[in-house]
Amino acid sequence: MKAIVLAAGFGTRLRPLTDNTAKPLIDVAGRPIIDHIIDKIEALSDVDEVVVVCNERFAADFETWRASQNRSKPIRLLNDGTTCNEDRRGAVGDIAFALDHMNGDPDVLVVGGDNIFAFDLEPLLASYREHGNSIAIRDVKDIDLARLYATVERTPEGRVTAMVEKPDSPATTMVSVCIYVYGTSIRARVREYGEAGHGMDTTGEFASWLCTVEPVYGCLLDGTWFDIGDMESLEKARQAFGGPV
Repeated sequence: MKAIVLAAGFGTRLRPLTDNTAKPLIDVAGRPIIDHIIDKIEALSDVDEVVVVCNERFAADFETWRASQNRSKPIRLLNDGTTCNEDRRGAVGDIAFALDHMNGDPDVLVVGGDNIFAFDLEPLLASYREHGNSIAIRDVKDIDLARLYATVERTPEGRVTAMVEKPDSPATTMVSVCIYVYGTSIRARVREYGEAGHGMDTTGEFASWLCTVEPVYGCLLDGTWFDIGDMESLEKARQAFGGPV
């Protein structure tokens, strides 16, 4: 299994902080956000390589970051060539870009580079081994908060029956947290999705579509999690993880 860390966004809602720093390289608890993510991936025996997709604007910074790493798993950096928010490939586009640079059709763990979380990922991989395509979900326990994410409805067995990106009237407080495990069909499915004219920006919309063509299961992971989208969420993450505010 390959891990893909999506780190090519431009973090426009965190400006001016992200004018000079890629969002995944922002400090939380004395370390870049991406370090916390790699810590969790390092613990997974299934994963044999970490592929970080970055953009051209911050490629040199990511190279410096990678040179500082002393990890048990190799880290490969892929520069998607984009220089600004207006020419970005989008998160799904970057998944496609990463897959095009891999041999064969590996299973993949996809993690958003602006996630920071305290829970382990092994239960998600266990779900994948049992069921196939599996996505990480958590209960935010707040309808207003659920409106900010992709909500997820499941059968009692865990199969996802509906995903809605940023719904006006959420039917559930279960949301996707931008961590997915996909099987060997994912390369063909991403290509099919793009050729059908779907937007390539959000992983939640892709997962929602995938649920209509293949079984996808939701794995509930409980624990501290932040989607670093703005200064407020960054400050909360720093407080929770013990870093400077």
